[in-house]
Amino acid sequence: MLKRLLSGRPGRAPAFRVLAIAALRAYLGFALRTTRWTFDIHPDAAPLLTGRDGQTALVAFWHETLVLTPALWWWARSQNPSLRLHVLISRNRDGQMITDIVAPWGIAAIAGSTDRKDKSRNGGRKESKGGAAALRRLLDCLRAGSLVVITPDGPRG
Repeated sequence: MLKRLLSGRPGRAPAFRVLAIAALRAYLGFALRTTRWTFDIHPDAAPLLTGRDGQTALVAFWHETLVLTPALWWWARSQNPSLRLHVLISRNRDGQMITDIVAPWGIAAIAGSTDRKDKSRNGGRKESKGGAAALRRLLDCLRAGSLVVITPDGPRG
């Protein structure tokens, strides 16, 4: 039922979804701002995480720590205000909701994930989930000096 309440047709989000996004954004912002953070970052990693010297990094967060992405982002932006962050998200309603929650903080999303062979649909043909296009965009972002975040622990490990 919650998924049905949070879903919406493209371009027309139901009021409950808008309220849920605002509430989650407010809670996450409050929790992140009122937590005392200590970043223990190796000196060799700091330039990569902040985009100094034209170098950037691909950062992996497991799903249970994904909520910490804004904390790392705020730290990195305090070191380099011109740094950009792109995260790989699933191309589905959940991914769109995450995108909507973090967008005001300057976190850009790239939607796509690996293709899957689903025998129950499309006669066993692969269903494109935008993975190849997302990979190309992520590589372009890295080359342009953006920090890129992925979650490697998808449903297939």
